[in-house]
Amino acid sequence: MFHILIVDDEPIILNGCRMMITELLELDFQVSVSTAQSVSAAEKILLEQPVDLVLADIRMPVRDGFDLIRFAGENALTPDFVILTSHASFDYAQKGIRLGVRDFILKPINEEQLRAVITASRARKEQREQALLKSRYHDILTMLRYDITPGELMLESKTVAALFPLPWFQVIAVQFAAEMPQEKDYPGILDNYCPVSHAFVLRDVQQFIWICNFNSPAELSVKAEPLLRDAFHAPFLFASSMYTDLFDNLHSLYVNVQQKLFYSRVFGENASAVSASLFSYQDCLAVLFSEREETERAVSTLLRRLSVRRDDTPQAFSMILESFRQNLVLYYTNSQLTVPEKLQETLPVPASYAELKQAVIRLTDTVREQTRDNRKEDGDRQVISHLLKYIRTHYREDLSLDDLAKAVGLQPGYICTLFRSQTGNSFLTFLHQERIREAKQLLESTDDTMEVIAGKVGYNSTTQFNRVFRKYTQMTPAEYRKSHSG
Repeated sequence: MFHILIVDDEPIILNGCRMMITELLELDFQVSVSTAQSVSAAEKILLEQPVDLVLADIRMPVRDGFDLIRFAGENALTPDFVILTSHASFDYAQKGIRLGVRDFILKPINEEQLRAVITASRARKEQREQALLKSRYHDILTMLRYDITPGELMLESKTVAALFPLPWFQVIAVQFAAEMPQEKDYPGILDNYCPVSHAFVLRDVQQFIWICNFNSPAELSVKAEPLLRDAFHAPFLFASSMYTDLFDNLHSLYVNVQQKLFYSRVFGENASAVSASLFSYQDCLAVLFSEREETERAVSTLLRRLSVRRDDTPQAFSMILESFRQNLVLYYTNSQLTVPEKLQETLPVPASYAELKQAVIRLTDTVREQTRDNRKEDGDRQVISHLLKYIRTHYREDLSLDDLAKAVGLQPGYICTLFRSQTGNSFLTFLHQERIREAKQLLESTDDTMEVIAGKVGYNSTTQFNRVFRKYTQMTPAEYRKSHSG
């Protein structure tokens, strides 16, 4: 739906323009039209509902169309503005250009000119939406690979809904041992598997990843793997994750699919049978991250959940211990942390249930100790200190996790993990806080428009700036400026 607001103090012009749009133009897209006979009434509409195009009379009692444009800018509202005027004035044109007016329409209104103005505005809206969706692909990939939430990425629900309109999600991955095939229309490969899919290329790990979106798991009438085998002419490992109906769980799906790929590499053809009966990645991390005095209880709970029998064979005990070890290796590999030496050793075969339990406890304790040694807390603090200084210096730029990783010569996954362990937040939280701190100073000390301030502190649009500012201050930039003026 394309939303238009007409603002004019003359009822004849107001109603005539509305009728022309709704009944005469015969546009090939849906349009809704609101009207206001004063700037104050128009401001109320702009604050209460989305508006794409404003057609505003330039000369009205008390306040004029330029006042309305200034109000929109101060409140981070970004509709297109087109001026309705009876006077072809150079001064009007100059002032309008300075304020970002898109066009002028002379009264009486010409039907063809009005159609052209509306069509052009709608085309700009579509371009902006496509550009936003494209920029959000990088954010979704970041969320997929790293432990970063949609809230931290400021992913709006309407943007997510545009990319993923259906309720269920699954992640599918293929990994090539040799050179990856050239990119082509990979999302289209899965058209017969699910109604919506988005593909991502991870060349650093030789993988293609698809986020699949569908109405329900029951609708999957064909398997994805045969479709991909037919599409690629190179051997690869295949894995599909569990399902979820929560978009926030994408990272868990990614971890799940990486675990299955890992099992395929370790156990080969027996991977499916092995992974179905052994520990899950999350189960193993629950033990690793338990308090030291709680480790024994955590391991006992884990073995009970797996229904390990005390009369199992040493071969079964050995497979269970190896599964635990491999899952910890996967955690350190995915997080791009140094894999502790103990996890790289071949483990002895437990002869009994008691030996298995003690082996898991000893392995957990040793890995924790080696991790503390490898991390070198002083070194971590120095890295974080350098990263915080880097963000304070470069917050005006379009910073990403990759930029921070390059700044200190470390891997993005490690930076993400390190930031959370040392500060309790993601790097994005600190970046937003630094930008908002500077924005507050500009709002208090300058008369810059919201668009100018948004650009100065690193945001691509006033809409994004307004959304982030509200999240961290519980008020809009305009409200903050008003509360700190005079």
